[in-house]
Amino acid sequence: MYQATKGQRICATCTHWAGPRDFKVKTVYFNASDRGKCLSPDGPWKNQQRQATAGCNKHETWAPLR
Repeated sequence: MYQATKGQRICATCTHWAGPRDFKVKTVYFNASDRGKCLSPDGPWKNQQRQATAGCNKHETWAPLR
């Protein structure tokens, strides 16, 4: 199990990522192999499956981490 905070600009911390993740005290917990659909309306990976550790230039911090 991996963990990430808001300073890490990866899919697991992005509001557009629809993969599995757990949240506890401003930290996201996930498996590196987890995949989820990118729901970014204008990102380069729109509607594609992305790993939790991937990232892109359209990253927006997931609300619970703010």
